[in-house]
Amino acid sequence: MRIGIHTGTVIGGIIGTEIVRYDIYGPDVMIANKFEEKGQTGHIHISESTKDILDQDKKSSYNIVPHGKVRIDKLNA
Repeated sequence: MRIGIHTGTVIGGIIGTEIVRYDIYGPDVMIANKFEEKGQTGHIHISESTKDILDQDKKSSYNIVPHGKVRIDKLNA
């Protein structure tokens, strides 16, 4: 299992008429998807914006290890 987490803005809505489902869209969703796609199995990959929020939590300690850069070619949702 691979997990990608990014903090940002999303747009959500209901799509479909026969099979109705709720989905989220936007460039920040695409970034999280790229982090998951390029991630290593068994790890959680987070963006720098998510890391910045986690660093503000002084009560908890996270073992955050830099992985490198993730190339994001297209941000149009």
